[in-house]
Amino acid sequence: MNASHPPSFALDFVLVKGDVRTMCSTRPIALSPAAPAEPTPAVMTARRMVAAGRENVRFLNHRLRRFRRWIDLPPVIDDVLYLGYSVRVKDAAPFSAAALRRHLAEAGIETAANYSFLSRPTDAREADTICLPCHHLVSILDLQHMVDTLAGFLDFYDLKSDTVAADD
Repeated sequence: MNASHPPSFALDFVLVKGDVRTMCSTRPIALSPAAPAEPTPAVMTARRMVAAGRENVRFLNHRLRRFRRWIDLPPVIDDVLYLGYSVRVKDAAPFSAAALRRHLAEAGIETAANYSFLSRPTDAREADTICLPCHHLVSILDLQHMVDTLAGFLDFYDLKSDTVAADD
């Protein structure tokens, strides 16, 4: 490459900073005549990754639905690559998201306030959200450990609130 003559690039697309939902292209998508008729190994791997993440979300939702009194669970959507499992602590919960996050961290479970490719929202509800890993590399044993840890924490508050309700 000659340093005095930089390569010329034809702009096929422009990266725009902004809300991804409002961006769309008016150019039609055309497949190359050399495109394979069957899915490539990379496509098959990507499909398996998507399916594994979706099944992990289904597993967690199924095991944690009895705690919907205190937490909101994410929906299961087909053809979405799940990297994180977002749980939102409801306003009526007798514990904070920070307390739940601390409990999970003590059990060796990584948490984050948000997994997003977009800029962080300033919504007050954001502080009530906990994201747990649920990508395709998380094993069933890891998922069960998360469920057991969450259940131990949430069962304590369920028993405590049932006792208080029984005393009234």
